Amino acid sequence: MSELQFFGHIIDNEEVESLDGARFDVWNPWTREVWAQAAEASAADADRAVASARKAFDEGPWPRLARAERAALIHRLAHLMEERADDLATLDATNMGKPFQQAKHDVARSVANFRFFADHQRDSVGEAYPMDSGHHTYSEFGPAGVVAAISPWNFPLMMATWKIAPAIAWGNTCIIKPSEDTPASVTLLGRLAVEAGFPPGVLNVLNGHGAPAGSSLTADDRVDRVTFTGSSVTGKAIMASAATHLAPVSLELGGKGANLVFDDADLDNAVSWSIKAIFSNAGQVCLAGSRLFVQRGVHDEFLARFVAAAEALTLGDPKDPATEIGPLASEDHFGFYVQGLVGHDFFDGHRVTFDFDGMRIIVAP
Repeated sequence: MSELQFFGHIIDNEEVESLDGARFDVWNPWTREVWAQAAEASAADADRAVASARKAFDEGPWPRLARAERAALIHRLAHLMEERADDLATLDATNMGKPFQQAKHDVARSVANFRFFADHQRDSVGEAYPMDSGHHTYSEFGPAGVVAAISPWNFPLMMATWKIAPAIAWGNTCIIKPSEDTPASVTLLGRLAVEAGFPPGVLNVLNGHGAPAGSSLTADDRVDRVTFTGSSVTGKAIMASAATHLAPVSLELGGKGANLVFDDADLDNAVSWSIKAIFSNAGQVCLAGSRLFVQRGVHDEFLARFVAAAEALTLGDPKDPATEIGPLASEDHFGFYVQGLVGHDFFDGHRVTFDFDGMRIIVAP
């Protein structure tokens, strides 16, 4: 067995073990093997990550830099991400099971997030207000403080950058806790931020589970803002935790998307996008088109085309460029998926067969 990779916490610009040395296994859902380990944060580790971000905001240069200086450092990080795009994509393909080509797309989106907000904060201005008294009154955009960000497993790198990029661009400092299922690419991102020249404490990566790592972050009164993407149940708990110290919370929770196909639709286009909507990322998308409403006049023809297109998809190794659907991200997710198929009539009389790694899944009425 090859030596396992290790992903530590990035705290104060150093990659470190947990204070108690605890680690957890990181799985490859395609091979179903442990391929790495990550540092398992305790409440004490969360405390030192917050302390680092707090000091960096209160005493460090980051919120006091000229906007162009911050933008230059963020663009430097984006440049390093482009240089390491294959490495970042390989980590998401290995860690989450996302097909490599889709993971490369996620890296490009992640780079764009940093570049956009680097420029946006530099170019945005406040407003001036007329005053009868003759005073000059204006508004300006300033940083809020320390941001605790908790990102999901389905888009490990990209969703993390959606949270990190606007936070740090506007002068905040940030602690990102990636999902315990997918810590790899975000840890590499933290390493690249150090290489890019970010001051210590600006971007900290805390690996670990929701409790105690995530819950310690959201309950800490030194944290000024909380952002979370994940389940509605966890979102409620985070909102309650942040409320104890009145920290504003941004939540992106579960959704249930639907596609509507009418009689006058371009069926080639409708089928293509309906397939993408439900099968991209193996369906593991919070806005996946998991329901289809098809008007009677085109119902049978649409369904026949949809089933044919679904059966033509290539399932396989995420690192194979031909793969369109990789494995589900974890054994738990696979179990929930199979249970969800039982008793449903999604395909209305049609039989659809998927062969996956020696196991045949048959969707039939």
